[in-house]
Amino acid sequence: MKLRAADEQQRTLSKSEKTARATNDAAWEIIEQERARTDAKSERLRQARLASEALEADKAKTATKAKRKSGKSASSETPGR
Repeated sequence: MKLRAADEQQRTLSKSEKTARATNDAAWEIIEQERARTDAKSERLRQARLASEALEADKAKTATKAKRKSGKSASSETPGR
């Protein structure tokens, strides 16, 4: 198998083989660029989602504390007792 790979490197490529190889290399380069761009976008969106979820959780925690405080004072001021 190694001899065959070495033989391919030694022989001269025809014009169509050179064109095919150049096209293949260009296509793979484009695919890799798109994959890198997609991965970067996914990571950026993941970070934004996590930040948004953390902010929402913080707001919910603050709102719960505020409700508890106002709820306790309202229940302690029950009329008629």
